[in-house]
Amino acid sequence: MPRASKVAKASEHRRFHLFERCTGGFLNSKFDSDLLESFYSECSFPRATGRFRFGTVFIAFACVIWLLYFCILQLSQWEYYLYGLICGVVLSAGFFGVSYAGAFFKTNFLWISGLYASVFSLLALLPFAIKFPSVTLAFNLSISVQLVVLIYTMIPLRLWQLLLICGPLSLVQIILAGTRYGSIGAANVFLHVVAHIFVHIIGVILHLMSQVWRRSTFLRLGYSALMRKELKKEKELRDDMIRSLMPNEVAQEVMRDVGQDGSPDDPDGEAGDSKRGSAQKKKRLSKKNSAANDQNMDELAVGVLGFSDDFDEDEDDEELEPSKKLSSVSNAEPNIEAGEGPADLEVTSSSPRASLVPKGGGARTVAFRKFHVSQLENVSVLFADIVGFTKMSSNKSASHLVYLLNDLFGRFDRLCEMTGCEKIATLGDCYYCVAGCPNPVSDHAERAVEMGRAMCLAIQQFDEDHKEEVNMRVGVHTGKVICGLVGTRRFKFDVWSNDVTLANEMESTGQPGKVHISEATLGFVKDIYLVSEGEAVQDIRKFKVLVEFFNKEEQCFAIKHTQDEAKIKTYFIEERLDGKPVSELPRVNIDGTQTNLPSSVDNTAIPETEISAHPLIRNATSNVETAKTDVVNGENTLSTAVTTALNEHRLSVDQKQASLKPPIGRGSDVEMLQALQGLAKVEDVFAFPPISRFTLNFRVRTVELCYRRLGIGRPKGHAIYKLSWSTPRIAPLVNGTMEFLLLTTILITCFFVFPDSRVAAISGAFYAVAAIAFLIHVLFMTLLFTDLVAWACRPTRGAQTRARRTSNWRRCAIKAYRICFHWPLRNAIGAVLLVLPTAVVLSNFNGTFFWKTEFYAASFVAHYRLLFGLFFTFMLFNVTLFISFSFWTKLLSASLGCFCAIILLILPAQYFTDRLDVYVRVWQDVPVAQDQTDSFSWTTPVLHSNFRWEFGVILGLTLILISALNREFDISFRLSFHRDYEALEAKLAIAQQKVQADWLLENIIPYYIMDDLRRTNKYSRHIEDAGVVFATISNFSEFYDEQYQGGQEMLRVLNEIFADFEHQLALNKYKDVEKIKTIGACFMAASGLNMTERANNRNPNAHLYALMDFSSDLIRTLDDFNRQMFNFQFELKVGYNIGEVTAGVIGTTKLLYDIWGDTVNVASRMYSTGQKGRIQVTEAVAKRLESRYVFEYRGDVFVKGKGDMKTYLLAHRRND
Repeated sequence: MPRASKVAKASEHRRFHLFERCTGGFLNSKFDSDLLESFYSECSFPRATGRFRFGTVFIAFACVIWLLYFCILQLSQWEYYLYGLICGVVLSAGFFGVSYAGAFFKTNFLWISGLYASVFSLLALLPFAIKFPSVTLAFNLSISVQLVVLIYTMIPLRLWQLLLICGPLSLVQIILAGTRYGSIGAANVFLHVVAHIFVHIIGVILHLMSQVWRRSTFLRLGYSALMRKELKKEKELRDDMIRSLMPNEVAQEVMRDVGQDGSPDDPDGEAGDSKRGSAQKKKRLSKKNSAANDQNMDELAVGVLGFSDDFDEDEDDEELEPSKKLSSVSNAEPNIEAGEGPADLEVTSSSPRASLVPKGGGARTVAFRKFHVSQLENVSVLFADIVGFTKMSSNKSASHLVYLLNDLFGRFDRLCEMTGCEKIATLGDCYYCVAGCPNPVSDHAERAVEMGRAMCLAIQQFDEDHKEEVNMRVGVHTGKVICGLVGTRRFKFDVWSNDVTLANEMESTGQPGKVHISEATLGFVKDIYLVSEGEAVQDIRKFKVLVEFFNKEEQCFAIKHTQDEAKIKTYFIEERLDGKPVSELPRVNIDGTQTNLPSSVDNTAIPETEISAHPLIRNATSNVETAKTDVVNGENTLSTAVTTALNEHRLSVDQKQASLKPPIGRGSDVEMLQALQGLAKVEDVFAFPPISRFTLNFRVRTVELCYRRLGIGRPKGHAIYKLSWSTPRIAPLVNGTMEFLLLTTILITCFFVFPDSRVAAISGAFYAVAAIAFLIHVLFMTLLFTDLVAWACRPTRGAQTRARRTSNWRRCAIKAYRICFHWPLRNAIGAVLLVLPTAVVLSNFNGTFFWKTEFYAASFVAHYRLLFGLFFTFMLFNVTLFISFSFWTKLLSASLGCFCAIILLILPAQYFTDRLDVYVRVWQDVPVAQDQTDSFSWTTPVLHSNFRWEFGVILGLTLILISALNREFDISFRLSFHRDYEALEAKLAIAQQKVQADWLLENIIPYYIMDDLRRTNKYSRHIEDAGVVFATISNFSEFYDEQYQGGQEMLRVLNEIFADFEHQLALNKYKDVEKIKTIGACFMAASGLNMTERANNRNPNAHLYALMDFSSDLIRTLDDFNRQMFNFQFELKVGYNIGEVTAGVIGTTKLLYDIWGDTVNVASRMYSTGQKGRIQVTEAVAKRLESRYVFEYRGDVFVKGKGDMKTYLLAHRRND
């Protein structure tokens, strides 16, 4: 951006604005968009109508009070006053009724309001029509000043229009007061002028303040509506991505903590290099949002709110975080630390809990990580395997094979949706899903069987379409499962149990083209299907017995299982008894050709096709083949929902700053108005906020605390971009300046109009109070100004280090401001500030002048009484300033001033000093002669004893009006605050959704391939010299036992082990290593897949070294786990290989990042044929890494598909 443009933009930001998007200046303030202005007028109409009605009600109420006053006292010519007052009541009632005229009133609202103000301006001057008044000039002035304040605050006209109405009213009132009833003296005329100037200033301030808060509320609500719209879009996007990974219910449980202070990735905290690794991830996840978030938070900071994001946190901030009370509770997790659960802590060697006892002692409590699993009964599990896959793959290229598998499994995915099943995963050419999980259903068995029948039909259609000869072998079993997630990163939804293994057994012992079910499944569908008997299979669910034995190698006692053997009956589905047809997909025309297939996978080795048993329950040595899981959908087309989600997520990332930045322009205004209309009804835009109608406090304590902290936070960064009245630091300064000017005006006025004010020896009270009031106001203004300067002059981030040495005064100023503006002290200071102008006036009061009429001339007493009466009409209106003070504080201040004034009026004369000659000498300067008193009609009512009641009514009505105004403005300000609070909550929710979406995507797809995936929809890559490692707990099946909590606690142990493995990945030295997946008790990782990170390494083999060190750490980690936690000795076998792999995203509805190729196959063979506690590698790997590691030659090992291979075992690092 050119320098001139930056300067102009900075100048525009620094220019003072009444509110955002303001144009027209002070006299004609409005939005800079006609569209916004029109809709604002429509939305504010109900609120404006309410204020108009309040104005009519108050005037009618005041007229009634004065009617009662005149009727009770029956002063001379009181009936003439009754006519005007009754006219005021009738007109107010008429205008009040017109406000309910519906469309007529809405159409002519501004004209009616202007007419109302003009009519009552004329009525306010009617008392001057009476030649010999029965009330004082204070009555006439009070009617005018109260009407002026009402017009400014309750009539929704432009400021220049209000000035045209109120200006002439004040001018005429001053002229009539000074001439109608004879000379009232320069002091009284001057006091009339001061009173009108005073209330005009108050009225203008209140009018502008009302405009600022209402318009800012409207604008912020518009921004909130846009953000809520964005939030809804983010939520839909996130839900699409969730459905592509796991069931929504499981994802919600997992993601509760995402974006909070903790992270599911590392629940135990980090130390050393792990902090750096985690910091890199956090930096990566937040980098895309940081600029937009900073800008948007700063924009919000200088708007109406600015109470949270633009300020550094302090000790109270934990109480004030809106909408962040999220928690994560793992399913079926006993509270061990709290001592809950079984009371019997004795564990014998025959108990399933014996394996959870630490070595060398009795049972002790163990704090486990969060574990997101649940146990369900009556779940039907389906396994399906392609018969003839080896033959089909033997004469096809890898890309063509992937295309065929993607087409077939895509059909299965759609069938899952049609039959109501939940897809779990694909294992090579095996496909498995469940029914009744995670949401239980009564017809789970029927759904699973129908899914199996539909799969058999679908593969027949597949054969016809592609001219192939393959079939499906389907097995279904019903029983208990544990479903959820194991591990802390790169996880996927899965199911575990012996019943899952039995379902796999149903498939492997089945017949092509038929659905093979167990006896348990038949119990649910025997009345639905015709079946034939199949061969019995072994039941692995029988009771296990724990046997303790002495391990000679480890020189300690250990535990193993023995198990009874049994058989279960099986059946084949023949047909459905009711003849209902099999679910069938719509036929699609397929020409047998394929397009847009990447050439990068043409030479990729095709993995073997035999189905492996479900790898948790099966012994890990029984050929858990990664290859089965790696090829499927390697180059497939994503489902429409997933593709849309990814593309929208790209737009969400790339356009986040633009979408959340406050919009400007007609197109954006139209979008905002549409969002507003979708968010709230027109009449609800300025609806009553969620506060108590009595205390006016927010009903939610957190919101009330935030409100009380409004504007006291310490600025973070260079937060002032726009200066507006609604800025939390500006509003108190504007009000404070007005208060200081009004106090100064009162001080000067008192000094010149009160004769005794000039006699220091006699009236020391005035000087003392005036000095205290002036000093307090000066200190208060100094605090506001220095804080604003300290805020505005806060250095930018680049200059902060240099500025810290010279910023002590700024820190002191900001700290002083924070202390003084905490809620209790702020209101205490406010009460003092607001009552001081009244205290200055009352400090001049001398009862002798009021009651000792026998000592002084009548003109002396009349003049003195009138001065106070005129002051009483306007001296309390300053209490309506400072919206940041509590309504109750201002009410207390006004009531205290009113109460003191009334007390002074009703005190008996004997309490005051006798004649004071010094005052008589001073009074000689007053140009009113004794013999002229009778000719001045204004003196008669003020010398009458009823004047005190008149002054009391004036004070009472003024107090009521001030209280009503303060209440109205406090409600409006709290409404504005609440709209901003809602906007901030929406912003935080959007940010939370964004963090969750990014975190979830990164757990499916690595961040470094995300851009390519979004940009080109190509999601496979050929990678040379990648490292692949498999680490399996070879004896976990011996440990697994479902007798104790259905095996859930055994899975918790597996989760802990994998979490310990994954914790190592947070270390910076393993930045090139990443987890690929877990397959039951097998942990798979790889290195060198991130080519960008890999290019930064000085040594091209650095990632291979890191993976080897990581493999060694896995063994040490499991050894530590065995020593610290358990008697059971878990055994780890590790296989390592280097070579060419293909990496990509697999799946159409359940996305999964995976790698496949011959390198992966060999790595899996290295662990399956390996030795416990050792890392087995091929001869090529040993030669490649011999410069850093020492390997021991093991000999020739038979590897399926490869024959005999020379293998080596890692001994140690050379530098060790």
